[in-house]
Amino acid sequence: MPNSTAFCTLRLSRAGLASMLAGLMLGIVSIGPAGAQTQGPVLNAARVPSPGETRTTKFNEQTITFVYTGREGPLDCWSVKSSNGNVGRNCNTVDGNLVSRRGGAGIPVEINPHNGSVAFPMFVGKQWEQSYTFQNGAEGMRNETRTASVVSYEKLTVAAGTFDVFKIQTTRSWWGGNLQDSAGSRQGRMRGNSTQGTYYYSGKVGMVKVDDGFDHAELLASSVK
Repeated sequence: MPNSTAFCTLRLSRAGLASMLAGLMLGIVSIGPAGAQTQGPVLNAARVPSPGETRTTKFNEQTITFVYTGREGPLDCWSVKSSNGNVGRNCNTVDGNLVSRRGGAGIPVEINPHNGSVAFPMFVGKQWEQSYTFQNGAEGMRNETRTASVVSYEKLTVAAGTFDVFKIQTTRSWWGGNLQDSAGSRQGRMRGNSTQGTYYYSGKVGMVKVDDGFDHAELLASSVK
């Protein structure tokens, strides 16, 4: 075995060197053996949904269908219907970060400015932090901070199919707010806490899978081809 301090000179043809440089510029040079993950592309912006576009997601114990109803001011809004018959409305930033969830198809939430689950441009190694206020159902307003990083670009198979996804790991920390029961009786001051999450985002269809502490979601079907 050669000494670890030895140097080896690799002679490349002009064509070979050009091919390597092109691969580096595109950000798709493999970091492992055949079939391993790659550094992936740079995704500059979230895709723009079309009116009437649908997506069906398994969210915890419910199946929820979202129908895109269009832009309302700066937000993209979706009508929501759950498998138990409840309906609601979700509105996100144009990047896809949740701002509000209203109605009975999930616990209502109000977030200001947004929950920071994705950020663009997106690429492996990207890191960001988002602070916001969060009103969740009967709980009092609390403060949250999310830190996130894109750790890999890989293939993921879910019920809706196989997608090339960015894997995002996050930490949410929160403090403040009041804990209340369903009747509105105050149960005490909410303590600070944190939870770890993993998100899988596809440039083709958006969020494909989420495992984030209390919430678990997986894309079952999408009208996007």
